[in-house]
Amino acid sequence: MNVITASNLRVPMPSADFMRRLKVSLAGFATPCSGLTTGLMVENWDGPQAVHTIYSVATSTIVKGLGQVTKPISFRFLAGRRNEPVARVCWTSPEVHGLPAKVVAATEGAEAAEVLASTERLNYLQEVSGYPAHYYEVRVLRVPTLFIETFWLKALSGGPTDLVVPYAGVVAGTDDIKLPGGKTLKRNQSIPLEDFLTTARAAADARIKIGPLKARRPAPPSHPPKKI
Repeated sequence: MNVITASNLRVPMPSADFMRRLKVSLAGFATPCSGLTTGLMVENWDGPQAVHTIYSVATSTIVKGLGQVTKPISFRFLAGRRNEPVARVCWTSPEVHGLPAKVVAATEGAEAAEVLASTERLNYLQEVSGYPAHYYEVRVLRVPTLFIETFWLKALSGGPTDLVVPYAGVVAGTDDIKLPGGKTLKRNQSIPLEDFLTTARAAADARIKIGPLKARRPAPPSHPPKKI
């Protein structure tokens, strides 16, 4: 059962042919009776499920804006059971004509269950529940260089503006997600896309000034080792 139930939230779904071919790929990751296989691929699954289209962008894209970001890099499937602390998740190739449908990673754990819970909270956002004529497409936006993952509610007909809902990253306390440069965003709270980009650009500038992360060499010993 998909956790997105609000009638004005649209969830992009892969085609039936893609799903058929994906089940073949999944067989290489799990046995037919495993929780991973049944939870992600069985029709009419009675537990919480979600399907996400993943958009991953670089720091330079955040600086320029998301106008040219049109194609997801993958699908993500999540499935769990009510009142269980863990869920299953797999990442797949995007649906591209002429290319195979592949599972590229699969795992289970508490983090997947938290993402499912965050997905379900989208139904109750004031901008969603309070304005049923405003339609949004549910996407996931990742910015790896800023260590953040968000929902990107792409405005469709009637929607006033795109919304961003941060839910994963470097968490400070229970509500704040930290970004480079001391910037923070509220976890599971929606903000207009332009406000998000303003904060993300400032964090991106700070991240660019830091430069690439370099591996540190171990410090030399204070005294040379004795020969044995």
